[in-house]
Amino acid sequence: MKSEEVKRWAAEAGAVACGIATVQHVDAENINAYRQWVADGRHGHMEYLARYDHLRLDPAQLLDGARSVISCAFPYQLQHDCAIASYALGDDYHEVLRQRLGTVAQRLAENYGAATRICVDTAPLLERYWAVKAGVGFIGRNHQLIVPDCG
Repeated sequence: MKSEEVKRWAAEAGAVACGIATVQHVDAENINAYRQWVADGRHGHMEYLARYDHLRLDPAQLLDGARSVISCAFPYQLQHDCAIASYALGDDYHEVLRQRLGTVAQRLAENYGAATRICVDTAPLLERYWAVKAGVGFIGRNHQLIVPDCG
């Protein structure tokens, strides 16, 4: 698979950044930090974040035979004058991004016979970890993924 081609397909789907990382076990420092975050109760009432710990260790368990994790960043720049967060306005971003990434997945299947699984913060993946591994951005002091030139 040609990574530049995949990145171009992602850009055509609206991604402002895309990177590809090789599937491997999450390193001990990051998985231990996540486990401590959960143990400290920082996940609040979102109990699903404490489940499926074993799957977070290795994305190959989410898709048999997975060799790569493709991470994409999409903007959600909406102008509004209300106290509601931008991501909460408009259509459900899970569905919007699933549809956009579906075109990329279809191209991967057609051109390379690749099996895919689209995860839009709906699977036990450490999304920011994989985005950093893929070169999409870096983790800021606010613990958020920072995508250079995008935010």
